[in-house]
Amino acid sequence: MSRVFTALALASLSVQLPSVGAAQFEDPATGQTLTALLAYADRSSPELAVAEARLGEAEVARASADPLLPANPQIQAQLGQRRVGDQGDLDLQVGIRQQIEIGGQRRRRRTVANRSEERWSAEREVVRQDVHRRVRTAFRRTVVAEARVELAAALVAQQAHVVTVATRRAEIGEGSPMDAQLAAVEHLRARQAEVAAVAEARSRRWELGALIGWDRPEPPRPAATLDAPPALPPLARLLDHLDAQPRLVVARARAAEAEARELLARRDVLPDPIVGVQLTAEGAPAGGQREWVLAGTLQLPLPLWQRNQPARARATTDRSIAEAEARAWEQRLAPRVRQLTAMASGARDRAALVATELVPALDEATTKLDRAFELGEIDLLALLAARERLLRARVEVLDAHQAYVNAVAALETILGASLEDLR
Repeated sequence: MSRVFTALALASLSVQLPSVGAAQFEDPATGQTLTALLAYADRSSPELAVAEARLGEAEVARASADPLLPANPQIQAQLGQRRVGDQGDLDLQVGIRQQIEIGGQRRRRRTVANRSEERWSAEREVVRQDVHRRVRTAFRRTVVAEARVELAAALVAQQAHVVTVATRRAEIGEGSPMDAQLAAVEHLRARQAEVAAVAEARSRRWELGALIGWDRPEPPRPAATLDAPPALPPLARLLDHLDAQPRLVVARARAAEAEARELLARRDVLPDPIVGVQLTAEGAPAGGQREWVLAGTLQLPLPLWQRNQPARARATTDRSIAEAEARAWEQRLAPRVRQLTAMASGARDRAALVATELVPALDEATTKLDRAFELGEIDLLALLAARERLLRARVEVLDAHQAYVNAVAALETILGASLEDLR
């Protein structure tokens, strides 16, 4: 019988959710649908909250780009004494200067700010899709854990029935008392497995709750059933979605931002003239009339040695890297999607086969096996050996579903979207 529980333990470790049936929102006492939990994550996920906060960087970039003038005006004043012999008078000079841009740098800075905002928004969408994918995975694992609880409870009930039958047969002399004791021991072990399954399910539920920012005293309970895997979306539909792949969108947005920064670095080579007005009052120490001079000023740096070389080189390199990353994403997405679609399709066919044919056969065989033991057609050892073989078959069922779920998870990761949304 220990081999039976070994098989059950292997089944528990290898179980994954084949698919989640489309269920409507239910009250918390019954469970929450995947759609409801994803909506909750959009409102309360800690990771999404951080991504939303980072969008504030767009306001910082926009505020830095909006000022019309690149620097504050400067006021300059000079006061001195003009002397002729022993006579003196004051000289006064007051001026104001302002640096201006003539190369359209402000417009370029605003373009950079817009491209940065687009990148931050795209990165926020990547976080959202990643959170959704992890929530879907945690949801499915939680449903599996709940299914393991049901399986363990069913095993407890079956073993209790075996104890009753073995005890009755021993009382009427058709069986050995040792069989009844052995059945009682296995019943206790089944109850222990049920307690462990309940603890595992509760841990999975809290894992799901942590992802979505659940703030209630009890963890969420998924409202879903394990069904036969649905058909995959057509390959053409998946390939058409690749232009909207979130990480590809981020790569393209980063390339566009890098290009805008490169154009800004080129414009910054142009000199920024400083224009001003200067008022001078010249004293007349010999008793003459004070003279006033109003003059305009212009200062123009000559970009001979310093031509913004480091910033331009950095911007050009960043643009090249960003464009290469975008091309790399474009080149590897389609082949990877084709590969994962083939894997998921094969796993789905296998899982669908075992769900529609093998599972009913196992259920029927289990029922007949229990009935044969009740009628005394087989002894306890034969019952345990037969059940072990049936449990191994159920492990194969779960392995088929696990292979399907793993392929779907990898496919959803590369697509950046749920297959349900693409059907």
